Amino acid sequence: MRLPRGFTLIELLVGLAVLGILLGLAAPSMVTMVQNNRMSSAANDLMSDLAAARSEAAKRGQRITFCKNSGDNATCNTVAAWQNGWLAFIDVNSNGALDSGTDIMFRVRQPLPVGITVTPAGGITNTLTATPIGLVTPQGTFKLCDSRTGNFGRLITVAATGRASSASTSCP
Repeated sequence: MRLPRGFTLIELLVGLAVLGILLGLAAPSMVTMVQNNRMSSAANDLMSDLAAARSEAAKRGQRITFCKNSGDNATCNTVAAWQNGWLAFIDVNSNGALDSGTDIMFRVRQPLPVGITVTPAGGITNTLTATPIGLVTPQGTFKLCDSRTGNFGRLITVAATGRASSASTSCP
């Protein structure tokens, strides 16, 4: 006598229904995980670029200026938003501006993921400068938020010593 192999149509439909329910329960937590990873990545990018600019200034013995990028080309743009990206360059003449003769780009960061906003505060507006002795001016904070309301944001604080630190913060 031959034993039946495979599934019946009823067994297959029940299995698909159970799988659909499990995926439906897992999807919202997956979206939250993706949003958390995007926020952490954006905060880590900003902190690592600030630390690298500070380190490079000490190594080269020259100022490194950190400014907002317009997002489409490597130029400092005072009307752009920080979430459009940023760049760091060696400020050879210490004037805080990306001059036409300055071709030594240290870092160029592309725009952050869609939905993440960066709000500077406490003295930070358009540029930051890392000096050869390790200081970063001006001091202040960057608040990174996305579309969620609650304690999902990151607050990057640039201290007087030039060191950047990160903490959770609430977003509107």
